[in-house]
Amino acid sequence: MARQNPWPEESWTAEQKRVGEKIRASRGQVSSGPLATVLRVPEIAEGLSDFVGHFAGSTLLDARLKEFVMLVVARQYTAQYMWAAHEKGARNAGLPDAVIERVRAGDRPVTAAADELLTHDMTVALVRDRTLDDALYGRAVETWGEDGTIEMIALIGFYKAVATVIMGLRVEAPGDDPLPIL
Repeated sequence: MARQNPWPEESWTAEQKRVGEKIRASRGQVSSGPLATVLRVPEIAEGLSDFVGHFAGSTLLDARLKEFVMLVVARQYTAQYMWAAHEKGARNAGLPDAVIERVRAGDRPVTAAADELLTHDMTVALVRDRTLDDALYGRAVETWGEDGTIEMIALIGFYKAVATVIMGLRVEAPGDDPLPIL
């Protein structure tokens, strides 16, 4: 059961209304999910929304890899809401079903493309192991350059923070196809 429900719009303060409208303009809705849940503290909701907006826009990393990071983080945390929110987007961005299903099962997707494997390995290293060794960092710089590597690390870190909010507040996922507990 959720620890905090989305803050009812009729109860919003002036600052919550301003931030809620900003989120609605960029995301289309403010009725569910972590942004709606943390709108109780509008400064946090606005900061999270701005970061999401950055990564949703044009960046050095393609949408397929950004969505893949979200799935791997979701799997590592068993963050049901994050998985439900990004599984379809990952498919639409070109991530193969076989790769998605391996990650859902908690396995390394050995048939993935080289950049997908690198993304998976970096995400698992930073989420599960809380470190990134020199060899993995070097592969990332060879693949995405220094700026792209910084962006990948920041993306992983941001979605770790989002997963923490989801898990800490028990943000409920829509649907009934949950990730198995590992």
